[in-house]
Amino acid sequence: MSRALLLALGLLAAACAPPEYAAGAEVFSPPTEHIGDSWLFSATRINRIDLELDADAVEILRSERGFSYPRNTVRSVATVDAELIGDVGVRLRGGLGSFRAFDKKPKFELDLNEFTGERFYGLESLSLNNMITDCSGMREALAYHAYHLLDVPSSRTGFAQLFINGQDYGLYLVLESQDDRWLRRNFLDGSGNLYDGKYVYSGYWPTMVDFSIGRDDWFDLEEGTDIGFTDITQISRAVERADQQGEIDDDFAALVDWERLASLLRVEQWLGDDDGLHEGPNNYRVYFEPGRPMVVHRWDTDGSFPISAGDDAAPAVAFDASKWEQGDGSSLSRSCLADSTCRQRWSEQKSAVADVLSDGRLLALGEQLHALVEEGVLGDPRRYCGEDEDAVSAEAILAYLAAGELAATSD
Repeated sequence: MSRALLLALGLLAAACAPPEYAAGAEVFSPPTEHIGDSWLFSATRINRIDLELDADAVEILRSERGFSYPRNTVRSVATVDAELIGDVGVRLRGGLGSFRAFDKKPKFELDLNEFTGERFYGLESLSLNNMITDCSGMREALAYHAYHLLDVPSSRTGFAQLFINGQDYGLYLVLESQDDRWLRRNFLDGSGNLYDGKYVYSGYWPTMVDFSIGRDDWFDLEEGTDIGFTDITQISRAVERADQQGEIDDDFAALVDWERLASLLRVEQWLGDDDGLHEGPNNYRVYFEPGRPMVVHRWDTDGSFPISAGDDAAPAVAFDASKWEQGDGSSLSRSCLADSTCRQRWSEQKSAVADVLSDGRLLALGEQLHALVEEGVLGDPRRYCGEDEDAVSAEAILAYLAAGELAATSD
């Protein structure tokens, strides 16, 4: 074999080899007593999660790409905060913006009862978010709590330092999965249908999922009973009537919890999140509780507090009515803002949301989270931000939370 060919093969092997990362500081908290599951979703500790994967499982996960659906699930031995779970299912998560290859800093889904059929402290699964767009390490946790403060159903969050086959993958957000147990905790009746609305691929191009006749089966049924999307279709038909009539009729008014929807939209605006229902539709879910109006809530809040070096501490999204007047934006937003009664509700929610999110509770949580994760953010061997960005982003978010009234500049 020629020397030139050997050199070429060596360069190819180096290009295909996984990147090398140094180990970060050990920022996980000492093991705690495991009573209930609150220790997993805590603002005062960082748990350690260890995953052991065999060579075949590693190669399967390495083969995943951002457009690969459905994702493969592999077997892993998992330990959480020094407690051995045993065999769990592991798959990569994430899509546009957040997907990263296995050898970098991917998002994961841990299916805790995939192989044993047994739940871990009542949990079926856990989501581990890579926070690659978050230089502060606290955007998502703050956003989910903001929805909670306004009575919009949301997931609990925690933090973990993740190790895979002994390699330090850095700091992760631990996100409570929205499953049947979550539904029972957030609604009087958790036996209804929960759907995910994000996007579907047409070739390599994503198309946002929204209520529209003929596209109802684009929603993913996450929990509940397959009824052929008839509940989704009912909303799509009501949206069509509202577009034609320019108002929400009595039947449509009874189908949706418009009060919570107005709160959700205003919280999105206050957080500066233009990657949700307000500007989307994207990253949302809908729940049909038996005998009650449909509730809309968020899933994936990494677009919140879009502050980076050089930005002022004012992330609130400006409201542009022309977006919906031109037929853009989410169908539910369009229907609400075209209807005088619903639009008035939206207007009234502006000050109510700002008052709640500026009363000091969110700021106190932000300060607590910053103290908890700062070392882990800076020491994360796979982080995507520089040290200056880490510091500026955290400081700007805390400044925004402290000022509060800045949100009032957005209409």
